[in-house]
Amino acid sequence: MLLEIVITTGLALACLQVQATPQDLEQQVEFDIPRQTADRSLIEFAAQAGVTLVFPFDEAAEVTTNRLKGRYTLTEGLTRLLEGTSLASSIDDGELSVVSTNKERGQGKMKTSFFGRLLSALAVGSATTGVAVAQDNGGTLEEVIVTAQKREQSVMEVPFSMQALTGDALSRANIRDLQQVMELVPGAIQTNENSLGRRQYSIRGVDQGFSDPTVSYYVDDAAYFPGEDFAPIARIFDISRVEVLRGPQSTLWGASSMGGTVRFITEKPNLEKFEAHVRAGYYDTKGGDDSYYTDAAVSVPLVEDKLALRVVGSFEDVGGWTEDALGNENVESGDITSYRASLLWAASDDLDVQFTAIHNEIEQEYGNIVYDRDPVVNFYGQNDVNENEYDFFYLTFNYDLGWAALTNTTTYIDATP
Repeated sequence: MLLEIVITTGLALACLQVQATPQDLEQQVEFDIPRQTADRSLIEFAAQAGVTLVFPFDEAAEVTTNRLKGRYTLTEGLTRLLEGTSLASSIDDGELSVVSTNKERGQGKMKTSFFGRLLSALAVGSATTGVAVAQDNGGTLEEVIVTAQKREQSVMEVPFSMQALTGDALSRANIRDLQQVMELVPGAIQTNENSLGRRQYSIRGVDQGFSDPTVSYYVDDAAYFPGEDFAPIARIFDISRVEVLRGPQSTLWGASSMGGTVRFITEKPNLEKFEAHVRAGYYDTKGGDDSYYTDAAVSVPLVEDKLALRVVGSFEDVGGWTEDALGNENVESGDITSYRASLLWAASDDLDVQFTAIHNEIEQEYGNIVYDRDPVVNFYGQNDVNENEYDFFYLTFNYDLGWAALTNTTTYIDATP
C-alpha cells in the first residue's frame, strides 16, 4: 500500500492555456493554410498565429476546412477557415477555442479527464496523423514540439515511434522518476535493479543482459552515461519534456541506442524574469519506513536578455522495507541527492551558449535483492554499502546560420561507482 501526499507551490507556474486580449484577437496575421482536414488546419492556424487553440479533435479529424491565405485577424481568419463546416469559433473569457455545432455530438467542447489527456499524449507520440487537443475545466493538451531528429518539429511529423511527455503533464501526474516514465511507454520494461538507483531498462525486447546498454540517455543534446551500464538517476523536476524514442536509433543517437533513446529536455534559464517553484511529498510503504522528498528550482536573470542562471535541487529519503538475517528491520533505507545548475549566455541574436553542471549522489546500506518473502530478508549484509556519486558537465553552442542551425556539445563525466 502506497500513500503519497504531495505539496506544490510556485512563484511562476506554467499554464496549459493562453488567454488572448482583445488586442491579440484583432491583430492581423499572415496565414497560408491549404485545404485539408480540420485537425491539421487548426494546428497550423495555432502555430502561424502563435496562440493556443482548443478544439474537439475527434470531429476535427472528420471535417475538411477551407483554404486560408492572406492577412486576417484571429477571429476573422478562424471564421473563414471553418466556414461551411460543423465547427465554429468561440471566445470565452478571452480564450479562443473551436466548438462543434453538431447537436448529435453534444454541441460544445470535448471534455476528458486528466489521465485521459495523459494517455492521449502518449497516443499522439506514437502516431503521425494528428495531435489531440482537449479541454477539461481549463486544462488543454497542446501540440507537442520535439527535437527527436535534432531539429524542432511537431511530434506528428516524426517518422518513427516515440512518446513525448511535457513537464507540466508529468508534474500534474506526480511523475518524478525515470521508472514511472518507462511504465507509460509500451514495450519498455525494467530488467534489473540490484540496489537504489542502479537500474537497467529495455525497449522493444532488446535486453542488454551483461553487455553494453541497449538504451541511451541524453540530457538535452549531451550523452548521459554514468558508468557501470546502469541508467542515470534522473529526477523528473523542472523538465520541459521527456522524449522516449523507440529503437533502433543508432544513426542519430549512437551505438547504445539499439533498443531506443530517452531524452530529458531541461528548462532553460529565463533571460527576462525571476522564476522559482518548490515541490515536496511524503509516502508510506506498508511494512516499511516513511519516505519523503523535496524539489526546488530557481531561475535568475543576471543581465537582462543576455545572461541567466538556473539552479535545481532535489533530495529524497527512501525508506526501507526489508530486514536482514539478524532481524533488523527496514535496513535498505537510502538517500538520493541531485543538483543541476545551468548558465545561459545569449551572445547575440544568432549565438547562445549554455553551460550545465549536474551532481548526483546515492547512499544506501544493503541492497534491493531479497531471498525470502515471509519475512522479506535482504540478500546483502550491513557492510555492503551502495555509494554512487557522479558529476556531469556539458557545454553547448547553438548558432543560427539562417538556412540551418549549428549545434556543438562537449561533455565530461566523472563517476565514482
